[in-house]
Formats: sequence, structure tokens, C-alpha cells
Amino acid sequence: MRKQGWLVLALLLGASGGCDQADSSKRSSAEKGAGEVSADEVNKEATEALTAAQRYARQQKEEYTEQVRRQLSKLDEELEELEKRAGQTKDALSEEMREQLKEVRDQREALGKRLDELSSASTEAWTDVEAGFEEALTDLEQAFERAAARFEQEKSKGSAETERP
Repeated sequence: MRKQGWLVLALLLGASGGCDQADSSKRSSAEKGAGEVSADEVNKEATEALTAAQRYARQQKEEYTEQVRRQLSKLDEELEELEKRAGQTKDALSEEMREQLKEVRDQREALGKRLDELSSASTEAWTDVEAGFEEALTDLEQAFERAAARFEQEKSKGSAETERP
């Protein structure tokens, strides 16, 4: 959806850039028929479209960063819970899990810094930054899911071994 807005904007700007104001001012009023548009009108409409596109992009950026902040907050809660559960185990698993969770935590902190950069990026630069950020967020979520699944797998394996006579 964002790409369509930028395409429309590019087309409008291209149309206004192709109009030569000197040529339009040379035309007599007789040459300007009903329904013709002047370069001034095109420039005005293109400026309005550009302003609207900029407002829209800024709004999208703000909504996206808020959504990501909520995702990261939820992930922080889940990570804290998993760290707490890993700390309650007293075997080799807990040390290995703590290391894996530390790596996830470090990855999360780095992503938080990138989110701050994203928030302060200009609206024009934001669309370029967003794609890379989205990939990093997906990587973090997958790393957390792998750590959580491994913890559950090892925990269930460990409890099955302790139940054997």
C-alpha cells in the first residue's frame, strides 16, 4: 500500500516536472480551452499531493514504531519469564540456556537501538530502513522461539529421566 502512494506521488511530480511554465504563459487565452490545466494548477496539486504523501508516510512510520514497541515489550516479558524458569533449574541445561538467552537478550538490545534510530530517521529514509528492521525483528522472534522450544524440550527430557527408577 505504501508503494502505491509513492508511485502516485512520482507520477504527479513527473507530470509537473514536464510542464514548462514559460510555454503555458505564452499561450493566449483563446488557446486555453475549457478543461485545460495550467502549469500553476498542476504544480499546486503536485505540492498538495506531496504534502499529503509526507503526512501519510509519517503517520505510517509512527504506527509501525508503536506496533514494534508493543511487540518488543511482549517479547521482553516472555524473555524474562523464560530467564526466570531457566534460573530455577540447577543442571547443565540452566547454564547453557542462560548463555542462549543472553544471546537473545543481546540481540533484543541491539534491535531496540535500531528502533530508536528508526524512530529518529527522516520519513524519506524510513522506508529504506523499515525493510531491514523488519528482517531483524523476525530474526529476533525466531531466536527466542528456538530458545524457548529448546528449553521446553530439555526440561521435559530432564524430568522424564528423573522419573525413571
